[in-house]
Amino acid sequence: MMMNKIIHIYGRDYNSYFPKIESDYYFYAGWASNVAGNVLTYSKQFKMELWRPETEISKPVSRIVKDVNCRLFPAKTYPLLGIWSFGIIKALKSEIMNNQIIIHLHMGHDIQAYIYILLFRKTPKVIVNCGSYPPVFSFRKTKNIKFLLLHLLFKIALKWYDFHIISGINDRLYMISMIGENKVSDFTGIGIDFSKIKPIGKTEARKILNIPSETKVLVYVGQLYKTKGVNNIISVFTRLKEKFEVTLILIGASKEDPFYNMAKEAGATILPRLNRDTELPVYYSAADVYLMANFEDSIELDFAGIGISPLECMGCNTPVVSPTLKHFPFDDLQHVGKSPENMADFELNIIEVLENPDRYKNCRDYALKYFGVEVIAKKTIAVYDKLLNNQLKYSGDKIA
Repeated sequence: MMMNKIIHIYGRDYNSYFPKIESDYYFYAGWASNVAGNVLTYSKQFKMELWRPETEISKPVSRIVKDVNCRLFPAKTYPLLGIWSFGIIKALKSEIMNNQIIIHLHMGHDIQAYIYILLFRKTPKVIVNCGSYPPVFSFRKTKNIKFLLLHLLFKIALKWYDFHIISGINDRLYMISMIGENKVSDFTGIGIDFSKIKPIGKTEARKILNIPSETKVLVYVGQLYKTKGVNNIISVFTRLKEKFEVTLILIGASKEDPFYNMAKEAGATILPRLNRDTELPVYYSAADVYLMANFEDSIELDFAGIGISPLECMGCNTPVVSPTLKHFPFDDLQHVGKSPENMADFELNIIEVLENPDRYKNCRDYALKYFGVEVIAKKTIAVYDKLLNNQLKYSGDKIA
C-alpha cells in the first residue's frame, strides 16, 4: 500500500553551532524538524522524513527521532551548487516509485530548489523561503552575472512550482506576481510553540535576574553582527543612557563576534547562548523592548521575515522595535511594537514604547493569532492535503 509521505530536504550552516554527531538532534535538526514535528502533532495521516546532505559522513545513515525518519546522505561541495548529494536524487526516485510523496524544500530562492523542481516536475513540491531573496534582486545588488543566470533558471522552474510558503510580505507579493495567488501562502513556514515560552510577571522576572524595577531593559538575542544591526542597537543604547536608567542585554554572543568589543565598551551586559525554553523567557519577561536595527540592507530586510526571537519575545508580552516588523500583519502591528524605517525613527520608536508600556501588554495574543504553532501547522496540513489530492495545480483554489 502506498504511503502519504512528506520528505523535508534541508541544509545546515557549517559556520554556526550545531549538535554533536552522537546526538539525536544531529539528525533531528534545523527548522525543518520543527515543521515536521508540528504537523505530526496535529495530523497522523502523513509519514514525515527529514533528509539532509552532510559532508561529515561517508555513507548514508538514518535514525528515527520523535517518530520522524531522519536520513543523512554523503555530500560534497561543488562550485555554484554548494553542498550537494547525488544520493538524495537517487533515493527520491525510489520513493516516488513506492509512495505518494510531497517534497518539502527548505531552501527558498536557491539554485538547489530550482534543480529539485526541474528534476521532479511531476512530484508535488512545497518550497519554503527561510529568508533568502530572489536572484534578480541579488543581481541588482551585486551585478554578478551568475545571479542573472540563476534568475533565468528560476523563470524556467516557475512552470512546475506547486506551492511557495513565504518569508514575509514582500516575498508574498513577488511570488504572487510570478505564479499567482493560489500557489502562494499567506503564512510563514515556521510556527512558534508558545506553550514552551511561558511568560512570567515583570516584577518576578527582574527579581530572579536582580534587575531594579525602575531600570529600562533593552534585549537582543543572536550574534553581534551587522546583519541584525547590532552596531545600531549599541549606538542608540549609548544615547538612551543620557535620558533613562537603561541597560542593554545581549544574549548569544561570543568574543569573536564583530561588535563584541563595541558592546563591552558601551557597558552592555553580554551573555552566551541560553536555553530557549527555560532561560530566555525570563529575560524576555524582564525586558521592556526587544530590538533589531538593520537599515543598511534594504533587500535583505524586504525578504528576511520578522525573525524567531522577536516573536518569542512577544510571547512573553514584551514589544518589539525592529524594521522587520513590516512583515507583521498591518492591522495588528500597533499592538506588538514599532517598525522604524531609519535610525531616527528607531530611537524615537524605542522611547515611545518605553513610555507607553500599556499599549503593548497583550503582545502574546497577537503573536499567537498569526504565528502560533497550531495555526501554521494546520495551514501547512491543508496545503499537503490539496497537493496530494491533485487539486491545487488546476483548481485555482486559494489556500487560506
